[in-house]
Amino acid sequence: MNISDIQFSVEAQHNKPISAKKYLQIIEYFNRQLVIGAELERDIPVDRSSLQRSLGCGRGQNRDRDLKASPSNKYNVAYIDSDGTVQSGNEIIFAGTNETFDWIHKKMKLLETKLDQLNARPYVYNGSTHISLLTIQDKVLPAIILKNIWNLSRAFSSSLFWLTSGDNTQYFRSEGANHYARARLGNSVVREAMNWFLQNHATKYSLCNISKNRMMVVLPNRDAVHNMAGLYVEFRQPDCIRVPSALTSLFFLHRALVYKAVDLSRKGCSLVESLDQWTENKRVSNNIADIHSFRDTEKTFCQEQSHRLLDFLEPELKQMSPEALRILRILADTPVSAIARDLNANSDWHNQVEKKLCKRKVSHHSEREEKVISEILDATIKQPSATKWKKKLSTKLRIPVRTIEYIIMNIETKRGVKAVFDKDLKTYTLGKR
Repeated sequence: MNISDIQFSVEAQHNKPISAKKYLQIIEYFNRQLVIGAELERDIPVDRSSLQRSLGCGRGQNRDRDLKASPSNKYNVAYIDSDGTVQSGNEIIFAGTNETFDWIHKKMKLLETKLDQLNARPYVYNGSTHISLLTIQDKVLPAIILKNIWNLSRAFSSSLFWLTSGDNTQYFRSEGANHYARARLGNSVVREAMNWFLQNHATKYSLCNISKNRMMVVLPNRDAVHNMAGLYVEFRQPDCIRVPSALTSLFFLHRALVYKAVDLSRKGCSLVESLDQWTENKRVSNNIADIHSFRDTEKTFCQEQSHRLLDFLEPELKQMSPEALRILRILADTPVSAIARDLNANSDWHNQVEKKLCKRKVSHHSEREEKVISEILDATIKQPSATKWKKKLSTKLRIPVRTIEYIIMNIETKRGVKAVFDKDLKTYTLGKR
């Protein structure tokens, strides 16, 4: 699917497209400030104090603030909180980050290994993972971005349910909370301002949960143009997923979806009801959310839609993480729950799935290095200072500035040449040591 397949509403003032300049500003802001974290719900038969000591963290006070924390423990766990669903229920908060696939995957593997040692298990009926994207520092942003995030989650709801199927090896999805975490497929944001919509239609049990607290408005009305103070979006649909490579890949899937929403906002508010397969997507999504209504005949539709979603997000995913895209292609055909059933769901199945998904690894670091070096050699970016040059490249490649700095710093060690900023040429150049 391409953007050209989507119709847009631009008539209402609150559906007004963002300018090219505003688009670049938001992308640069997200490259620096947008982090992604997760809430892992687990049944762990140890007291909470012992669990906190084991993971080197404490109990959080504020979900928004603690997701932005920089934990000192090796698991990247910000804190642990209670979950009243079961007696020994815990919510393990994996702190927000904008690091590379390899970094997140390493932390996830360490965490899952430790949780296995503690005999942690998913809840029998409603084990889930909540993936959150939020900005570290607040900045005024146009709310049309939220509209397009909401609409993309509706347009590809069946794909998002399918790709995030996890630990339930008896059914395609887990029961319980995720039964209600379906997209509000009947509610369109086109005709109303975003704040009015959130106040009157959205609930925290929507597939895509958007924080009302970020909306900058006191007296909402249907037609007002609203902004938001930064971003805080929670995707509630993933099952409990104990496969580190799969969960890491899903981090990048949801990050790419947010970036695509910014891209769509240059054209207005997307009209997902105009898309082919919308009616079928809506029907299948409701059947997925109610696991007993889902039929094998609908699997083909989910597979096809998932590949359409990945085609749609491929430009963003290729820039963010080719390895995540490779794994997501596998999950589009056989999500974690299906791979587990193929392995006969023995006690060690999630480790076997991890090995299967990691067989062919794409070197993300080398690909990013080649892109940065290519930009230096082409000398197409001209800026008055090294700092501004790196920010400009970060916006173009959608790579964090600190990653670019790391690559430049290590060019000499790895390539035998030195990268130096030339003030006269207004760009970096490569020379001998």
